[in-house]
Amino acid sequence: MQSFYLYVENQIHDLLKAYYLKVKGMPSLVDIHTIERKGKIAIIGDSHGDFSSLASAFQKIPKGAPVVILGDLVDRGENGLLNLLLTVEFSLINHSIYYLRGNHETRLMNMEYGFYEELLVHDLSQLYPEILSVFSVLPYAGLCNDRLFMVHAGIPKEAVRLDQIRELPRGFDDPNDTLIMQLLWNDFDERTVEWKYSERGPGIYIIGNKIVYNFLKDNRVDLIVRGHEIPKAGIYYSFSNHLVTVSSFQNSRARAKFLMIIFDDKLEFEEISLP
Repeated sequence: MQSFYLYVENQIHDLLKAYYLKVKGMPSLVDIHTIERKGKIAIIGDSHGDFSSLASAFQKIPKGAPVVILGDLVDRGENGLLNLLLTVEFSLINHSIYYLRGNHETRLMNMEYGFYEELLVHDLSQLYPEILSVFSVLPYAGLCNDRLFMVHAGIPKEAVRLDQIRELPRGFDDPNDTLIMQLLWNDFDERTVEWKYSERGPGIYIIGNKIVYNFLKDNRVDLIVRGHEIPKAGIYYSFSNHLVTVSSFQNSRARAKFLMIIFDDKLEFEEISLP
C-alpha cells in the first residue's frame, strides 16, 4: 500500500513536529475521563502495520468516545508508517485519542523487526530521527475514570503506585529503567503465584495472581487492559476478568478486534471485530 505518498514530506515533518510538541507535555500516565457517567472508551491493541484493521477501528468507534491505542503500531506488518501517520493526524484533530508507548516504539525493535527497513524501501529513512523522537515521549500508561488502567504490556513485579508511573522519565530511544522496561515488556500468567523470569530476556518478568490483585487493590482500580500478546480470538480475559489482553493485528493465526468498555456500576465489555 503506497497511500503515504499522498503526504508530501514537508507535511509529514509538520505532523510529527506538532504531535511531538503535544505529547511531550503530557504526564507519563495520562488521566482520561468519559463525558457521561455511563460513558464508553475504545481500546485498540497492537496493530503492527495492519493498516486496514486500524483504519476500520477508527471508523467503527462511536463519536465522542475516548480512544486509547496500546502501542506497537509498527514492525512486523508492512504499513507501519501509514498506521503512525493516521494515528498522529487523527490525534491532532481529536484530543481524546491517546497513543501509549509499546516495546516496538523503540530503536532496537525497529531495526530488528522491519519498521526501519520499511522506511528504507520507500526512501523515507530520513524521517526516522523525528519518528524516534515521537516514540521517545509517548506516555507509558493511561487511567480512565480512576477505574481502568491501560498499558502496553504489564505491571512491575515491585509494588508500584500510579503516581510513580505518572512521574517516570521519558525521552529515551531505548528505555532501560527497571519500571519502564516492565511496563513495556512484562506478561501475565494466572498459574503463577507471584512472578517468574520471562524467556523474553533479562529484566522482564511474568506476573502472577498476588501481584495483580495487590496492584488493583493498592491503586483502587477495577481492571487492567493491555496488548503485547496476540490471542487467537483477538481478546483474552484472565484473572477473573480483572485483566484483558487486546490485539488489533490480523494474521493467519489470530483475529483482530478492539474493545469497548462501558462504565457502569460494573464494567461492561463489547468486542468489535476488524477489519
